[in-house]
Amino acid sequence: MPLFPVLMLLISLLAPGRNGFACAPSSIAFCSIDLTEAPWLARRGFSRDWTRQEFQAEERVKQRFPLLMNEIFPTSYGLRISEFTLQTEFWLEPAGLQESLVLFLEQIGEGWEIYLNGHLLESQLFLSSDGQHLLRYRVVKDLVLDLPYPFLRSGKNILTIRIVGHHPLSGINLNNMSGLGRFKYLITSTRQAPSSNRFLQVALFTTLVTVGSFFLASYILINRYRYFLFAGLFLIDVGMFYVLKIGLIDHLFDDIRYKLKLEFIVLAGTYPLQQLSVDSFLFNRERPPFFSKLIYALSSIFITGYLFTPVPFNQVLIRAWQLLAVFFVGWLIFRLFSAVRLKKRDARKCALLLFAGAVATWIDVLSSIMNTPLGETGQYAALGLVFLMIFILSKEQLRSQLELQHLAEALTQEKESIARFVPTQYLTYLGKKSTVEVKLGDQVQRTMCILFADIRSFTALSEQMTPQATFNFINAYLGRVGPIIRQYGGIIDKYIGDGIMALFPGSADDAVQAAIAIQKEVEAYNRQREAEQESPIAVGIGIHRGELMLGTVGESKRMEGTVISDSVNVASRLEGWSKDLSVRIVASQALLDNVKQEITGVRRLGRIAVKGKVQHIEAVEIFEGAPDLEYRGKIETLALFHEAMAAFHAAQWTKAVHLLGRVLEQNPRDLTSRFYKEQAERRDRDPLHALEPDMAG
Repeated sequence: MPLFPVLMLLISLLAPGRNGFACAPSSIAFCSIDLTEAPWLARRGFSRDWTRQEFQAEERVKQRFPLLMNEIFPTSYGLRISEFTLQTEFWLEPAGLQESLVLFLEQIGEGWEIYLNGHLLESQLFLSSDGQHLLRYRVVKDLVLDLPYPFLRSGKNILTIRIVGHHPLSGINLNNMSGLGRFKYLITSTRQAPSSNRFLQVALFTTLVTVGSFFLASYILINRYRYFLFAGLFLIDVGMFYVLKIGLIDHLFDDIRYKLKLEFIVLAGTYPLQQLSVDSFLFNRERPPFFSKLIYALSSIFITGYLFTPVPFNQVLIRAWQLLAVFFVGWLIFRLFSAVRLKKRDARKCALLLFAGAVATWIDVLSSIMNTPLGETGQYAALGLVFLMIFILSKEQLRSQLELQHLAEALTQEKESIARFVPTQYLTYLGKKSTVEVKLGDQVQRTMCILFADIRSFTALSEQMTPQATFNFINAYLGRVGPIIRQYGGIIDKYIGDGIMALFPGSADDAVQAAIAIQKEVEAYNRQREAEQESPIAVGIGIHRGELMLGTVGESKRMEGTVISDSVNVASRLEGWSKDLSVRIVASQALLDNVKQEITGVRRLGRIAVKGKVQHIEAVEIFEGAPDLEYRGKIETLALFHEAMAAFHAAQWTKAVHLLGRVLEQNPRDLTSRFYKEQAERRDRDPLHALEPDMAG
């Protein structure tokens, strides 16, 4: 049983909460303004005129947060929506205007707009043409809005929030109208802006899903203990609820309605799964009593109703479910005490933890229903459940150890083999039938083609994406390129970030045709990216053919297959030159000499100096399969380009400049000719540069 998630969870309990907001005026020029302590004004409706000056409110809000519109202005029940305006003021000293200020709102929704001194800061309000319906719902967490200097004033500033939301449908959910909840709302400087500390919730999610996965794996292996199945599903379900609750994946939902539906479905599933876990563990195969069956039936009804009803009905269902949850938890506690009274196995230990968790959950539900600051205790209930489940799993694993012994012995050899994993593609060349036979130091010398492919300017591209988006992009790209390499008989030796190193043990034609196919696939991928309003990518490829040593390196407990050869370095350098020369494919003449198929789209680039090698490499550009405009431009100037390159490598700089200029007149998009022309002009102007090698790789 892995201990890392549990240790992570324990550390998180000692981690600090959300950043504090107090500051020492003597050391910081601007001290954050807590808007929850400021006087607020509330008014029905909304007018742009109200955002420019303090309005005469229908009511001055006197109670502390949360500011719920249905409590300030009683509203009738129904499917209508209403809009309200909340306004407060804050004062800035002249020194405060020197700071870069932001407005921080820990949470706001359903539909809203925010104004500062009459200027719109942000709008997440999507109304129908008749203004009677919300088309999209935007509940945003940890919102940080810049307060532009031109919008701020020295002295009094007016902050206005326009709120649009639904009327309640019944008396059980009077407080469902949007407003400002029990959260942080601040005017602060950029350097003092708070950041969310979600370590505890993330640790809970990791621990719950990890332990739950072990339960499911144990159920699959043993296929006898039903409580392993229910306990695993319950823990994963609770873990998913915490991820949804903290807003970690809110950015995936353009309309928060769908996230809320998913969150409630996950929440509603926790009670029946917990009840099933208790019934199946403590009461084994006994028939569940009527009330347990009722919980299962009501859960199914609520989940189905929530899934297919609009938002106003969803709010009623949530509150009804919260009220019923109080009784569900009570029934769970009753079942636990029944198990203790009947002296069921491990009932006392389980009952103690589950009782504490049930009470904590009870307090959590009551806090939500009554809007009282009792605190969120559910996470501590989850903590107790984790330790309970670990206890159960450990005991059951010990009980089933004898049954699993033969299976464990059968898996030991396979586990050791995987730990010394050698890529299966190497087995044929190493003369091995399976990975079990592979030994450290096994090697073979072969002549192969080496291909390097790399995305240009990937660092700049990845800086515009989130880590998740970066991984999705790389996997989408590699998912297109990998099959092409295998299609032409290639072996993917390794992935190097966004780059690929591949070996082609067959003919040189395979490597060339794979490179051409990759560039065509990149063109197709770019068309898809442009349709999705994403910037296109460019891929540079270098190919070389030569001798190499293929074998295993590492140590007895960890080894991997690799290739050691000067030819690998040459192919890598050729790929690097594809960027400098602005070409798609750069290949060595040694590789081209072994190509049997006719290739018309080839230009000789001449000698390229490769770092670490005394002799220069004769290189060529392969533009076969390039887009028609690029292909025709290079074909039509092919003879002139070759004449210019001959002059360049003969150090006839003036002639080379002239000829390359003619190439560019006919094909202005030829960036390779432009590169060589600039090189020739520089060497023609400065005799010292003429002594440089042709190309320094």
